[in-house]
Amino acid sequence: MSSVSSVQLGVEIPYGDPHALSVSLPTWQDNVAWVSGNEGMFNLMSTGYPRFFVHRMILQLADIILQKTNVTGRLSHLFPTAYAAHEEVAYLKRYAPTHAADFDVKVAIVPLDDASRTLAGRESLEVYAVTFPLSLKKLGKSFWQHVGVGITSRYAEICLANINHPDARFDSLTHFPYPIKPVVVLHPEVVLVTQTLQARIASLAFSGKSPEAGHEPNLLARTNGHDKNKPVDSDVFLYPSGMSSIWHAHQLIMALKPGLKFVSFGFPYTDTIKVLEKWGPGCIFYGQHPDDNLLELEAFLKTTQTRIAALFCECPSNPLLQSPNLPILRELADKYDFLIVIDDTIGTFVNVNVLQYVDIVTTSLSKLFSGRANVLGGSMVLNPDFKYYSALKSLLASSYRNDFFLPDLIQMEENSRDFETRVHAVDTNTQAVCHYLRTHSLSHNPSPSCPLAIKNVFYPEWITRENYDLSRRPGHTNNFGHLFSLTFVSLEASQAFYDALQCAKGPSLGTNFTLCCPYTLLAHWWEREWAAEFGVEEGIVKVSVGMESVDVLTKWFEDAVRAAESTVDTDIAV
Repeated sequence: MSSVSSVQLGVEIPYGDPHALSVSLPTWQDNVAWVSGNEGMFNLMSTGYPRFFVHRMILQLADIILQKTNVTGRLSHLFPTAYAAHEEVAYLKRYAPTHAADFDVKVAIVPLDDASRTLAGRESLEVYAVTFPLSLKKLGKSFWQHVGVGITSRYAEICLANINHPDARFDSLTHFPYPIKPVVVLHPEVVLVTQTLQARIASLAFSGKSPEAGHEPNLLARTNGHDKNKPVDSDVFLYPSGMSSIWHAHQLIMALKPGLKFVSFGFPYTDTIKVLEKWGPGCIFYGQHPDDNLLELEAFLKTTQTRIAALFCECPSNPLLQSPNLPILRELADKYDFLIVIDDTIGTFVNVNVLQYVDIVTTSLSKLFSGRANVLGGSMVLNPDFKYYSALKSLLASSYRNDFFLPDLIQMEENSRDFETRVHAVDTNTQAVCHYLRTHSLSHNPSPSCPLAIKNVFYPEWITRENYDLSRRPGHTNNFGHLFSLTFVSLEASQAFYDALQCAKGPSLGTNFTLCCPYTLLAHWWEREWAAEFGVEEGIVKVSVGMESVDVLTKWFEDAVRAAESTVDTDIAV
């Protein structure tokens, strides 16, 4: 991705990949125009992050299904299962105004030709189209974004290639009861690739290292058989996106502990708190510094009769890179009988061992585990050492279905083979970049002799370091991860830094190439004042460092720092 720094507005990142997860927003004002709903921006975007931007192949397929079912003047979201479609209908019914509560579900059964059947591992594909009025566009989009269970671009691509098959069917579901889990016979290759990923994730989650050579099935050649001598790592469950794994963990615990509130501990990724707030009985939010949150939580638990179902947190958090004190949280969970669910996407299986303290670990495999930014995926890992393990496994035995589409599974498996090696490479690069940036920050130079534009560098080496070390795996001196965030003395400085930085700029993180975004603009545009109350300033710039050479990275960041510092009033700065 050597030419990534010159990618123009709206071009997919990685360039030329039809399933790219990011899109180029090269200037600060491009981001403002996009999030504020500037007319015309949508037409300039070739793609976007799949939960925030419905892929154009999916939109095309939705239009065809609506046409073939004689539906006009409505919008539609597409799902691979009746269960997922039912969940959007239930969500729309819960939150839509009464006068707009008009939903319908169409189902397309698309037979596949020989080539498509080989790719998909199936005879046909089902597409469940939830249709709703145009007035509910924003509400429908929020479900698509929060839950991450819609069809993928690869799913849509294969459907589009076969949509005009003479045996294709398009029906209305006039009766749409809560779906009972069907008996699903998985294609042998789905089983094979699933087991490979389960083994890889289980080994990493428990030991921080990939399985030894020879302990995974050979997937270099596609095969319909599988290694019957290889045990299935049954405590790892795969989902079609990272948010899907979080949403399913939440659904799972609601079934286990109905009616009880949840705790959101620490300022989390935007969609996580939305899931905790919008489904079930809601959540109690502790969004300040993790140590302050801990004091508040302890006081609450000691003085209230309110029981807690589970606590959700991140290690480290996105975007402030803060880590909680997991040993103490574990003590509280045991004492007050609640579960802990942690998202370790930023920390990664390689750098942190959070599983030792928690009941469930969720991970967005779309990020560094994949690295190539061309496939969505998520995982949920259960810890067999804690109280509710058996109950969770029992619930999953009756409810879990592997909805990870085979072409996406294969792409994820191929991308993640060198995960551990890539983690160590980007860790080294990130530390070098952050050490340079810190020398140009006010947090490190409270009385600078020259104008400085950076206020603080948020990076686990310096942010809640003692807490991070409690989960940090031994053996490396620089395993602080691939992500950092910067705050600046002014919005003008933030903008100058962002505009001057010559790396890829767009949504997402955990890519093999360096990727930058103005986090608050993209995640909290309509709630900037609220986010600022918790230290998530409007001008935060978040950077996910990639595998470029240190020399290239240094030049990029030196130029960006100079641009930011050129905006600083000398008299004010010193």
